[in-house]
Amino acid sequence: MIFLALLAGGFFRSLQMTSINTLSYADVPPGMLSRATSLTSMAQQLSQSIGVGTGALLLYLMLSIHHTAVSGPADFSFALASVAILSLFSVPFFLKMSPDAGAEVSGRAAPSKMPGE
Repeated sequence: MIFLALLAGGFFRSLQMTSINTLSYADVPPGMLSRATSLTSMAQQLSQSIGVGTGALLLYLMLSIHHTAVSGPADFSFALASVAILSLFSVPFFLKMSPDAGAEVSGRAAPSKMPGE
């Protein structure tokens, strides 16, 4: 059961990273790709660092409130659940994406726009 959970988690994490990275560069002009690569890499590292730092801070706060040391996996549940809930705040940003985002790299043509739109 643990193997299947890890396999599914790894698959979906890899799928997410691949699709987000593809969309990050889909509409970037060729002359700006090096700048986009640097910015995207920095943003990913920053968001991962903030996530780890937030989880560690929440774990520390919970342990200091209860005046205990880490005694097992149950001590991490609040911190992990809180970071997961914080991650859900990104969903509205993805829902607002244009339906033709990344059309150039998907192989399907983006819908043509009328002049003046």
